Amino acid sequence: NITVTVTTAKRTDLSYTIKYVEKGTTNTIRESTTVSSQEFGAEIVSSTITAPEITGFKYDSRTPDTLTIGTDVNQNVITLYYERNKHKVTYEYTGEVPTNPTPAPTEAEYAYEANVTIASAPAAVSGYTFEGWKRGTADATDFTMPDEDVRITGNWTKNADAGYKI
Repeated sequence: NITVTVTTAKRTDLSYTIKYVEKGTTNTIRESTTVSSQEFGAEIVSSTITAPEITGFKYDSRTPDTLTIGTDVNQNVITLYYERNKHKVTYEYTGEVPTNPTPAPTEAEYAYEANVTIASAPAAVSGYTFEGWKRGTADATDFTMPDEDVRITGNWTKNADAGYKI
């Protein structure tokens, strides 16, 4: 009689990849991370992974993903979904604002990295000069939405009296 004894152990040399994707798209927003020394058959749930902060995005924990570790590394992928942050662009007048100027553009919300077009100058008002839109101290030009609210100001000045009288 021959007795054969077989001893098995679960593999612990496996890995999985974490992908960081913008929700509703296939856009990768950060380089993938590989997690090694994983055990065959282990279940990984996205809610147990610490989602890193990514500028301009917020982790969406409402879209869970589950992975069971297998031997095919190409299939050992779990995806964390992120949504773009949204911020406001507001316009307001400063300086010596005329009595009835065209109203400043209404507040609008833009997603991080969206293209924002600066509003046209308001209609001319007799006796006043509109000096243009500013973002901070610089002239406002079209821009890519940053990860923060943006305030655009338009300064009015009263024209000097020309001294003519009729």
